[in-house]
Amino acid sequence: MTKKSHEVYIFDNEHFLALDLKESIGYGISEPPEFFTWVSAYKCQKCGQIIILSGDAGLDEKEEREMGFEYFYHGEDMLDCPQCHKEITVEVDFSEYAMGWICDESNSGVDGIAIDGLDWLARQYFNSERALREKEELEGTASMLTHQLTQLVELIKEKSMYVLMVEGKDDRAVWEQFLLRGNIPLDCVDIPVYGEGGLDEAVKMAAMFRGKKLKNIPHKLILDSDNDIKSATEKLEKKGIDKRDYCILKEKEIESYLLDEEAIARVLTVEIDELRAFNKGLKGGMGKERFEKIIAHFTGRPPDSPVKGLITRALGKIPEEIMSILEEIRSSLKKEDVSRFFPEDY
Repeated sequence: MTKKSHEVYIFDNEHFLALDLKESIGYGISEPPEFFTWVSAYKCQKCGQIIILSGDAGLDEKEEREMGFEYFYHGEDMLDCPQCHKEITVEVDFSEYAMGWICDESNSGVDGIAIDGLDWLARQYFNSERALREKEELEGTASMLTHQLTQLVELIKEKSMYVLMVEGKDDRAVWEQFLLRGNIPLDCVDIPVYGEGGLDEAVKMAAMFRGKKLKNIPHKLILDSDNDIKSATEKLEKKGIDKRDYCILKEKEIESYLLDEEAIARVLTVEIDELRAFNKGLKGGMGKERFEKIIAHFTGRPPDSPVKGLITRALGKIPEEIMSILEEIRSSLKKEDVSRFFPEDY
């Protein structure tokens, strides 16, 4: 029986390639590196759990042929299914010869599958690798944003740029998908996170944009309401943060916007009626706690950033509140002469 083709994504710090098991859809590299990272998706043969794997594939050997060298890479990953604990082995082999790529796999316990959104997820891995190589990411605390201030100003001088401040990595994954769905290039939006410091850290970060160097950079702070909009508003006003520069979401948490049964069922590949029945039987509100209970019930683990990003991608419609923010960002990025925002003495 012919093995069903599915995509395997490979990349190093400079190149991103998409391969399938039948033929290459990538491109040639003149000097293949010692290691590649690979990302692909599988389904457990025992319980049907969807598993997205990534790993390293090293240069195994090279063989001289008529049109130059053929380079052979091998990667292997052994693990237990996170849901049923069945032992799983995935071996990825691919080679490059004459400006073309060929990919093959030897799997035990899983079947390779195509999954909606995997291309986006693989590019997230790739972009993260590049970011780590090129510079520290603006992340975690306001002090880290201060550390990168000069780079940020220079970056925005070079091109139209918007800064969107969000609470954590999961929120960033969700907002990246909202931006993509709103046709806003990710390289035009910097998304620092204010992290576990919560509201106080968020206010501190937003206050930095009142300073001389940052005040004219288009930006917005995104806050969950946490059922206490009044308290958040008072803290922001006390620090002199302009109402135009922040948005307190109507919902308690960003996960509230992801509680779309059809989108969740599609990403987790579960029956919609089964998911609806489980959701209906849950007690409590419609925020993060409910979302996490649904994901954990069907996957055996809490939702992580990739899962939240994939569900955002699968939403049937972007909520109006989110869409208004995207339209504001898009409008800001249409400004042609960003350099006019900065004094000449920078």
